[in-house]
Amino acid sequence: MINELDGFRLIFKEQWWLVSAFTDLDGDKLTDEIKRMGKFAETQIKEFTESKIDLKFIPDANDRQKIASLSQNLKIELKWENYIKKFNFKTKNCIYDKLGYLLFRVRLKDKSEFNIIDIRPNYLQQIIYQVWKGLTEKFKFEFKFDDSTPPYIVSVCCGNSNKTLVKWDNEITKKYKSELGQWIELYSGQFTDYRDILYEKRIEVDLSNRTSEMHFINRNSSLIYMDPENYHQYFKKDDDTPKSSGYMYENVVLTIIKIRSISFAMIVVSNEVDEDTDQLGSEEFSARKSKEIKDELEETNKLRMILQRTLSPFFTDLTRSHRQHYHAVLKRCVENNEIEKNWEIILAKIDSNTQEMNSIFLDKQEISSERQEKILNIVNIILGTSILFDMLGYIITDKSAQTLIAQIIGGALLLFLIGFFLKLYGPKRKRKRKIKKENRKKDVCKG
Repeated sequence: MINELDGFRLIFKEQWWLVSAFTDLDGDKLTDEIKRMGKFAETQIKEFTESKIDLKFIPDANDRQKIASLSQNLKIELKWENYIKKFNFKTKNCIYDKLGYLLFRVRLKDKSEFNIIDIRPNYLQQIIYQVWKGLTEKFKFEFKFDDSTPPYIVSVCCGNSNKTLVKWDNEITKKYKSELGQWIELYSGQFTDYRDILYEKRIEVDLSNRTSEMHFINRNSSLIYMDPENYHQYFKKDDDTPKSSGYMYENVVLTIIKIRSISFAMIVVSNEVDEDTDQLGSEEFSARKSKEIKDELEETNKLRMILQRTLSPFFTDLTRSHRQHYHAVLKRCVENNEIEKNWEIILAKIDSNTQEMNSIFLDKQEISSERQEKILNIVNIILGTSILFDMLGYIITDKSAQTLIAQIIGGALLLFLIGFFLKLYGPKRKRKRKIKKENRKKDVCKG
């Protein structure tokens, strides 16, 4: 079994489940819904049994029994933070106006008799999946979650099974890479025969400057290891550790979820831009009034501007911050979520859509100019016809002949005018615009 690979184990202290979400709830309604969600999560953990564990993932009966027992010995707290307000976007069923994040704090219950050495990352992984599955189904109308990925996990460990203070230099870190790797990369198969290179990759980037701590921040999960004294002094200021500076929570945990939330917002904006691209390629959309087209695209541009304002402080910190550790944490989070790359893609797609919109407007101007020119020509024809009628009165004196010729000319003119206006205001043939949708998509992909 994976949990018997090595006698050395890190000691679990707590775990944070970080979830980004959109909602349209405010005030007491939002507060009540978060309380209801917290109680639901508590129930999910309390009612977690061995029968809910997939044997394919946990084949060992002893492991399944420990997971169920651990789940019933955990306590969970939930907090919601608004992050980006007035971030309005629509789905098929809902309209959302803000982006925030959920902070689940998971710890062992006070006076729990569960052996803390037996708390393993693959055990916690099963509990996370159970709670997450229930939450996303139960609250899918009140909140818009990122369904493509489970919660981001920050595992916090203090001390070890040998009850010794370890100096975490490169040699020791490599020695215990399999134990560290299991906590660092929580969402994995947790197989017993992983190659050394996999664990070496997981421990490749330690952001801590101290040998009494380790800070591994990976794409979907993180490990923060702190000696017990360090934890009490620097992790989080609360009732249990009132003298703590709270540095790690404020500058590491919250930075991770803020960048993660921005990444989620980028997915939404990118999807909105893609929808605009599809609409711009539609003849029906192109036929709408210029103001309607502009207003439609302006909604997406507003989201882009809100996102830009949110990103701005982080980009400033990346270029100007002199806080070495925070700068390293921020840079790592930005790289993990490919923020700069995705931002450039969004800007390129918006620029391409703007060019297409301008092309539509130019087409409309050309059509309008052609129409005005034709109307001017017909006015000239009508004026010329009136002059012709006057000349007939001088050339032909016979009244009956004048009437007949006037009727013939008038009828011909009427038929001409009917044909003219049908052509001018009737159904239009499809026009080929200067910028084709397929070419624009290729250009964006190349960018």
